[in-house]
Order: sequence, then structure tokens, then C-alpha cells
Amino acid sequence: MEEKYIETPHLPKNTIKCALVDYRIGEKTVKVLEDQGISLIKTVACAELYQAIEGHPDMVIQHLGGRDILIAPNVIQYYQPKFEALGFRVLEGKTYLKGNYPHDIAYNICRIGSHVIHNFKHTDKALLDDLQKRNLVKIHVSQGYSKCSVAVVDKKAMITSDSGIHKEVIKFGIDSLLIAKGGILLPGVNHGFIGGACGYLDQETLGFYGDITSHESFEKIAFFLRKYNKKIKCLNNKKLQDYGTLIPLLEMG
Repeated sequence: MEEKYIETPHLPKNTIKCALVDYRIGEKTVKVLEDQGISLIKTVACAELYQAIEGHPDMVIQHLGGRDILIAPNVIQYYQPKFEALGFRVLEGKTYLKGNYPHDIAYNICRIGSHVIHNFKHTDKALLDDLQKRNLVKIHVSQGYSKCSVAVVDKKAMITSDSGIHKEVIKFGIDSLLIAKGGILLPGVNHGFIGGACGYLDQETLGFYGDITSHESFEKIAFFLRKYNKKIKCLNNKKLQDYGTLIPLLEMG
């Protein structure tokens, strides 16, 4: 079987073969992923972002679907040759990220099937243009860290601890599980978010950066995932941590 590009961002249809991950995920987690046959593109620190999120892939890169990928100008020199070597078409964003909110959120949109969630007052112009060409349905929220805040479960299902996002998406027919805040590490700030703590390893298996079973809302999360025939895999046995989403890019054809 050949490798192919994942058509719908975050939702592979088969076992993934390549993923984008924070460069700080740790040796044990790297080994678990590589032992599953997943090659990793590790991020580079984006010097303009604050330390907690400087290596988070979802802050600087947006997989648009298939071969198309958009990258913040801050870090494009590092990523462009890596992605082009894999056959991706690289688009450069227009917004140069800066350290403080909301100047750091231009690329942190959340794509769920045919919907996109973000605070669209601050979305990068090149990204916005691309989303409109794809006729995606925009869901405007006040939370700018949209992808960090949302774990994508299916084309119309998600998990979040953000009540504002939850209230908006259900108006669009998205099945949203609202969970307790906290319980997820993000060193340097109070807590991380569920979206940044996970990503799919194949069509059925959602991998978590740490022990999701210790989360206050674990039973709810497990029940919700079973409803969509999804399984859980803990990628290490440490406390759950937000590393800015495991982003699958290639899968088995």
C-alpha cells in the first residue's frame, strides 16, 4: 500500500504514516509513535511565541487538506523544504506572529469536517481566503485558541472544556461534549487544553499525550468516544499534557 495525503484534516481513514509533533514530546512518546511506523516531523521553536506554546504545531501550521499546507512566515524557512520533500504544496501565511494574545492566534483555527471554528477577527488573511474557496462553514467564537481548545472526534463531533465554543457549535448540529476545565499540563501557564493533548493515529485510535484516565471527565470522554467507535491510546504514562495537537499528515493508501 502506498502512502497518501489525509484529505480531511485531523481525520485519517487509515493508519497514519507521518505526523507533525511538538519537538518537546519526549523520547518515550517518540519511540511509541515510531514503533507504530509513524515518521515524525518535529517542530522548531517559534521565537516570537511565549515558551509554553513556542513548539506547538497548531500555532504555526494549518493543514488545509490533501497536499495543501499553510505555514506562518515566522518559521516557513524551516518547514518548507521538509513538506515539499513529501510533495506538499506550501502556502505562506500573511500574518507574522507576535508574542501576546491576540497576535499569536492567526493560524489556530479548528477544522471539523466541513466546519471551521475560530475568532475570525484575528484569522490570517491567506488562511481565510483558502477556507472560503473550500466553502467551509465558519463558526465564530471569542476563543482564539480554537484548535488548542477542541479535540476533533469525527466530522460532526468534538470535545472541549470551553463553554463558549460548546454553545456555538451545537447550533450548527455538531455533537459537542463539554468537559471539566483543567487536568492538563501546559508548563508556564495554569493549564492546557484537550485539543492540544491528542491526535489520531488511525481512523479509530485517538492518541493522548499522557494518562487521560486520570482526567476528571475521563468516564464522559470514554463514553463519548465509544459512541463514535473510537479507541484511546495513552502515548506515555505521565500526566496529560498539551503539546499543541498531534497533526496527522500522511496515511496508508
